[in-house]
Amino acid sequence: MLSATYRNNQNIQYSERIDYADQGRTSPILLDYKDTIYKFTTTVGAMANFAYKKGNSKIAFKNLYNRLFDVTNIKREGINNDNIQYIKATSNETNIKTLLSSQLEGEHSLGKNRNKLTWNANFAFTGGSQPDYHISPYAISQSDVDNKAVPYKVVLRDSYRFYSELSDISYGGTLNYAVPFKWRGENNMFKAGAYYLTKTRDYQARAFRYKAANQSKFNTNILAIEPTWVFDPSYMSPEGLALDEITNPSDQYKGNSQTAAGYLMMDNRLSSKFRVVWGLRVENFSYNVTTADFSNPLIEISRNYIDWLPSINLTYSLTAKTNIRLSAFQSVSRPDFREVAPFQFYDFSRNAIIKGNSDLERSQNTNLDLRFETYPSAGELFSFSLFAKYFDKPIEFVVQSGSVASNLVLTYANPNSALNYGAEFEFRKRLSFFENSFLKNVTAFGNLAYIFSSIDFENSGIDVYEDGRPMQGQSPYIINGGLQYGTEKGGMSFSALVNRVGHRIAFAGFQGYPDVYENGRTVVDFQIAKKVFKDQGEFRLNISDLLNQKAIFYQNTNDITKRAYNNNDDRIWNSYSYGTSFSLAFSYNF
Repeated sequence: MLSATYRNNQNIQYSERIDYADQGRTSPILLDYKDTIYKFTTTVGAMANFAYKKGNSKIAFKNLYNRLFDVTNIKREGINNDNIQYIKATSNETNIKTLLSSQLEGEHSLGKNRNKLTWNANFAFTGGSQPDYHISPYAISQSDVDNKAVPYKVVLRDSYRFYSELSDISYGGTLNYAVPFKWRGENNMFKAGAYYLTKTRDYQARAFRYKAANQSKFNTNILAIEPTWVFDPSYMSPEGLALDEITNPSDQYKGNSQTAAGYLMMDNRLSSKFRVVWGLRVENFSYNVTTADFSNPLIEISRNYIDWLPSINLTYSLTAKTNIRLSAFQSVSRPDFREVAPFQFYDFSRNAIIKGNSDLERSQNTNLDLRFETYPSAGELFSFSLFAKYFDKPIEFVVQSGSVASNLVLTYANPNSALNYGAEFEFRKRLSFFENSFLKNVTAFGNLAYIFSSIDFENSGIDVYEDGRPMQGQSPYIINGGLQYGTEKGGMSFSALVNRVGHRIAFAGFQGYPDVYENGRTVVDFQIAKKVFKDQGEFRLNISDLLNQKAIFYQNTNDITKRAYNNNDDRIWNSYSYGTSFSLAFSYNF
């Protein structure tokens, strides 16, 4: 199977970014920026999959290639009361991302019992490049905004040019062996396997700002030249500008990691009604990151973990269509190289610095789930479940303690623990009981989850804005629903989908800076399709984010226990619209 893909996408977003002098509701505004964000994305891709099957063996060779070229231009205007200035700034960020993945897979049936052997050897390359991320800030005194005789001038200390290259290579393999057997007249299975993955990353960056080449000879008129030309090479002269490298030793890092794992599993049918799937996975994970800073030419961050990860899933069949399931298992969440390396990067859109944390630990998670499910007929489902998740040292995205609005630093941290628990209801129902109407060909589906969440910070040394707050990124509820319509005759089909994720902490604050929440928003998607040319062709219309509700990031400062967004009490930190997307496609099968 071969395929090639080309995709081009352009859009414009409008955003507002506000920050405040302190944490009070009536705090004076420190900055108020309005952004126009222009995005241009081109993606090319290819897939080449080959498979060969003979007898009881099958060999497959799978290859995937993607290359993405992404340009984001931001035009910013607004007040900065910290410097008593009116700002006009532009940024241009280009990202080139490359992914190449190859896998060689085998599947073999062995012996009279049809034992199954499966194996996989894989390789992946991920590349990232920022060939020239530059920021051109201009400013004027607020008292001169309406004075046309006074020009905006470039702020050299805030000018920025950034170059980076990332190379990430991983390779590994898996081996699984399954043995079916009979026990007490029931079909059972024993399964064992091994897994190995090694990954290496090399990241390098350089940063510059502009300065006067010679302060005593500097031609200050250059500062008033428009952004298109001010940094032109012709102005790089003894009387003009010079590039000043501000690269830090921590702006490069190398990382490597290894994961070796093995597991044993049993799938036992103890009777016609009772089934238990249980096992143990053991993982040895280690990583090493090397970087530097101004005081230490070599910083080495090393971790080695051995995790024992048991799991069990019990199923009791009340009837042929109804089950009760109880499951428990342990898992881990590991930080990425980027989150561990003490490298920092200025994010123009957030107006904040993103920084890694070399003290970050992995999270160990315990999961429990009790579920009742019934399948009234083919394609239908009703289920209700209760669940709980305990996280030991969860990884959170936080505001670094001591940050101020004019120098905001976002990083990663490990609270002591987190506990999430709640309930979920899910259904899928065909409306065939509406005979002699179009509804008989409609299927309704949806699920609703309600989650309670809390974090424990006691004796963790982490400064928090609200004790007992929810886990960063965890919403109190999630709603999904939709309708699907389709008929064999006429070739017409449609689907309507609705999704809403409740308010959640985008990044957690501290006593000097309130938590920043992302407001819940409702997303409605719609698709209609019609088959033509004896069902060999199809037209398809898609509308995404039909409501186009604003994404609002806000801070609770009045009553922090009322976390949902309140337009009268909460203050907006950032807001923007994603936009509604329309696409029309035609496909034809020869």
